[in-house]
Amino acid sequence: MPISYDNKVTEPQALVLFVIWQAKQRAKKAKIAGKTRGASPASSAPAGSSDGLTNVQIHEAIEAEYTRLGKGKKGTSFANIKKIIETLEEWRPTPLLDAAAREGKASIVYRLSKDMVRWATTAAMLLQLETDIDGPILRPGFVQLVLDREMKNPDGTEFSRDQIEQALDFCGDMAFPYVSQDKNGFITTTPRVDSEGRFLALIQHP
Repeated sequence: MPISYDNKVTEPQALVLFVIWQAKQRAKKAKIAGKTRGASPASSAPAGSSDGLTNVQIHEAIEAEYTRLGKGKKGTSFANIKKIIETLEEWRPTPLLDAAAREGKASIVYRLSKDMVRWATTAAMLLQLETDIDGPILRPGFVQLVLDREMKNPDGTEFSRDQIEQALDFCGDMAFPYVSQDKNGFITTTPRVDSEGRFLALIQHP
């Protein structure tokens, strides 16, 4: 039975996912910088950002993002953000947010699901397959097209052939895949890419 993707991530929902993703990237950079300086990771990363954000932190980040984008604050009330978080937790066919309690803390933090794309280069690769390719394409040919873009990983290294192959494997080898491959080696995106397209577009060029 085909997987149903009736819902598409809206702009406000994508921004909630994005600010959580962005906080994680900042925490990673702070951790690397802390190691370079000899500081402890805990003293380098913003509180809560390495393991998720609380709904209060998400609300504050959304307001800051709307200000940065020059938008009004319509739709950014705390009550509305809580509703968006609940919707993303209950997203079908698979949740996009996971909730967890922090050790020693009463507050709940929210993290992106592990079963979704969370890497800029992989997001860019999926959007290329979705929007630039007319129909299924042989996997080796697509890998070469991605290589031709000379994309860079967050650490500045090249998005290599092996990494592209690994990303395609990840996107295809899950319960709700982003990529499908037929017996002849042709690949194409699944409706999940279109469903989460607004979020993927935000993280491909953070």
